[in-house]
Amino acid sequence: MLEGTLTLVSILVVIGVIVFFKIREYRREARDVANGPLATGTAEPVSYMLERLGMKDLVRDAKGQVVRGGRGEVDGVMVESRRALGGNDGELVTFATTISLAPLAPAVKLERTGLMRNKDDLVLGDDEFDKRFVVTGSLAAAVLHLDLAARNALLLAARDGEWIARGDRLTHQESGLSSQLTNVLPLATRAINALRIDPDGAAKRLAQTATHDTSLRMRRRAMLRLARDHAASSSARAAFDQSTTSDAVIGLFAHLASDPPDAWSVRAREVGLAGVGVLELAEALAELERPEHLPIIGELLRSKYDDETMRALEVARTRLRALVSGGAGGLALAHDNSGGLAIAEVDSA
Repeated sequence: MLEGTLTLVSILVVIGVIVFFKIREYRREARDVANGPLATGTAEPVSYMLERLGMKDLVRDAKGQVVRGGRGEVDGVMVESRRALGGNDGELVTFATTISLAPLAPAVKLERTGLMRNKDDLVLGDDEFDKRFVVTGSLAAAVLHLDLAARNALLLAARDGEWIARGDRLTHQESGLSSQLTNVLPLATRAINALRIDPDGAAKRLAQTATHDTSLRMRRRAMLRLARDHAASSSARAAFDQSTTSDAVIGLFAHLASDPPDAWSVRAREVGLAGVGVLELAEALAELERPEHLPIIGELLRSKYDDETMRALEVARTRLRALVSGGAGGLALAHDNSGGLAIAEVDSA
């Protein structure tokens, strides 16, 4: 009897070891789906559920082995879904689905909140969006692609569809044995399509943001982009015509396209010293790269603003100093007492 008991225990131990390694393998597979690159598909049959959603191609890993799941275009968006057991949090997962944030990547990356923020993060001025996503990368690309409609679509996908932003992709892990993917996939594909812009639609999109976005910060930044890159377009001119009813910084950026540089500099100095939109003004002065703006930045730095604004001013000063004297201080244009321009020494502090 003792011998039989030992044999049974040995069998159970072997089964337990096999199950352990199988579960670990499936968990690794689910983790790789969430964090790895989109794989290349084949033309082999897939499960009925994925085929019905539009993912008609099987997926192979880097070694050419068939992976459980499918890949295909859904609503114009490439989607890859792999069946797995065990997610990053240890829960059962039916499908781990990945969609590339191609309209944004690689210029802009999105991450879910809860991660550590740093000084390079972009704050869009949309409280709900800024609380849920960490945005890094190109400010110009973020302003162009992350308009109000795109931000709302991403929020809906993250909140109601449980899609997680992981830098250059969205991922969804489905717990249990349900079929949530049928319901949540449209939320993600709509978000991706909302990020897309027609080749000739940039000016129109920026004009919409500049005049109608709920974030004042985004409206200001969009107006700067219009004046810099699309001043001759009909969409930009229509937005400029409405700028007189907006705040001082939006009006300032609208005049960038028509004012002589010296006149615009005087106007920028007046707006900045009034304490209105100093953050967006600092970003603009850094981007315009005109050494004659150094004295304006110096004056603004003598005031006290929030940390984000002070960092933006420091970035602008560093960039313009590099243009003037290789980054070691030197000479720059400054306003004299009569309101004109004169050469003045740049404070090296």
